[in-house]
Amino acid sequence: IGTLLDNMHRYSPGNADNLFDDFEFDSERGNFYDKAILLSNAMMYFRGNELKVFDLIKDIKDFSELDKLKKFSESIEEEISYFLEDFEKNKEERGDLVFYLFNPKYPITSALINILSVKDKDKTYIFVTERKGVVRVSSRSQRGDVDCPELLRKATADIPNAVAGGHFKAAGATISAQYLNKFKENLFKAYGGWFFP
Repeated sequence: IGTLLDNMHRYSPGNADNLFDDFEFDSERGNFYDKAILLSNAMMYFRGNELKVFDLIKDIKDFSELDKLKKFSESIEEEISYFLEDFEKNKEERGDLVFYLFNPKYPITSALINILSVKDKDKTYIFVTERKGVVRVSSRSQRGDVDCPELLRKATADIPNAVAGGHFKAAGATISAQYLNKFKENLFKAYGGWFFP
């Protein structure tokens, strides 16, 4: 399951058979991907207390027993569905840059932004959450010409105590909530300078 979760970009419902072929998991073929999602969602549900998931599954004998995680997974799936709909109503778009401010109960930002960035690879997504005066930024771009950490560094360059970094196609930043509007202004300016001179 860990291999599947660490390689979601390669193993999806359409090509999960590669995993079974690579690791000779013939007896678990079928709903293995669904079980991996159950486990992944339970880890999100219990973020900060991941040992709870281990306690729930430590005595299982086969993958079918992962169904005991279903009620936790369903809470995550409901929240993801809710925010996918909310995203369509409340996103801000500037060309192909999409900015979305939201505050989920569970740590679903990565799951949500990944769903959308794989669905529409021509967009660059910036998702922002705010809690207790701290803004966390996640960015994704599958375009191939957007350097996400550089974009976030430019957007946070004149913001005190800001931190930004990551990988070319996925990056993050943290800023104080008082600078959210400044961050947005810098972000749109930096992105526009790259693609809309």
